[in-house]
Amino acid sequence: MTISYDEEFSGLMLRWRGSLWKAVLKDMIAFYIAYYIILTFQYYFLDEKGKEYFTGWINWCEIGSQYIPLSFLLGFFVSVIVARWWEQFNWISWPDKMMMMVAACLPGRENLAVREAIARWSSLQAAIAWSGISVRTLKRFPTERHYVDANLMTEQEYDLFMNLEAPHGKWYELF
Repeated sequence: MTISYDEEFSGLMLRWRGSLWKAVLKDMIAFYIAYYIILTFQYYFLDEKGKEYFTGWINWCEIGSQYIPLSFLLGFFVSVIVARWWEQFNWISWPDKMMMMVAACLPGRENLAVREAIARWSSLQAAIAWSGISVRTLKRFPTERHYVDANLMTEQEYDLFMNLEAPHGKWYELF
């Protein structure tokens, strides 16, 4: 989909499929609703003693927050999440990396059929694994029959795959 960049910036931020605003919009609305409910409660339903107590509680929380390095904790949290994501990303088997190694180890036209079979199996493995975590891949391959239609799996491999009893998932047992 092509996006025109001639429109208003706010409209552009809401049109982007992966926009940050779309990711946090529900949470932001919930935060503002909770904030204004508390604010309304404080101003209209508390007497002077209650307002004084509530203000003291806010000051106590603010003093306590000075002892907690929030930026350090947030940075630590983000670094742990990114490190975990990066580790998972590096463990994914990419067909092109493996095929470069296979092409180096099995050169020549006499090994072409073997290289093609390994490339097909590697692409099949990636498609099966990515179908479990990627919506786009799952839409491309919603059923196992779609692997055969895309020439990633032969009929014999399809029969073996469908008759395989795997309690931990077929992608784990097959490869």
